[in-house]
Amino acid sequence: MQFSELQTELQARLSVASSNTFWTPAMIKVWLNEANKWACNYKKWPFTEKAVYTSSKANAFYYDYPLEFKSDSISRLEIEKSDGKMKEYKKVRYQDFMKYIRDNPDGEDLIFSDFRRQYFINPVVEVNGREICLWGQEKPTELVNDADLTPFAEGEEAGEEAIIKRALGIALQKGKKYQEASIQRDEAKLILEEIWTRIQEEQVQYQSKDRPFFDVPQLF
Repeated sequence: MQFSELQTELQARLSVASSNTFWTPAMIKVWLNEANKWACNYKKWPFTEKAVYTSSKANAFYYDYPLEFKSDSISRLEIEKSDGKMKEYKKVRYQDFMKYIRDNPDGEDLIFSDFRRQYFINPVVEVNGREICLWGQEKPTELVNDADLTPFAEGEEAGEEAIIKRALGIALQKGKKYQEASIQRDEAKLILEEIWTRIQEEQVQYQSKDRPFFDVPQLF
């Protein structure tokens, strides 16, 4: 559904679910955006994973996160070596990464970690301009224009039903209809859990362990 269709559907359900008419078009947009962000953050959906490319800075120990990535969401990192080939770095916990650096100041294990809005690599790249490829979870974008789409719009339309139910729950809670709001929230969760279960079952058939689902490169 387009954003305009989501608004129309939510307004229709509000008219049935509540005798109150306190909501405005602006409030409906806010509730739908809150619900969309909630649904997008509910799981690490494969359709919100993407790859971006950047370049190395000589001897840099850490780099800033891509602006479009959620914090602590990088799942894979590759860096171009002197022969032009990309080498994959293994992700480790931040605490283990820092301990390794302290205990092995000249260590050559290809590892990386992230913490909040930065990611750390070992060993560092000694020159500028080597390609770095990162896979991570994209932040939900704000729905603004009538034709805007949610990440669920292409292929996972059931997720949009969850968004509508969650938005309806938010509205009902604002109207102090707490039991009805809870029912809508629980139904939204159930829909998302069903989508996630199906995705996992499908991915098991061809997904290698710890590999990202899609590579949709974008320079930043």
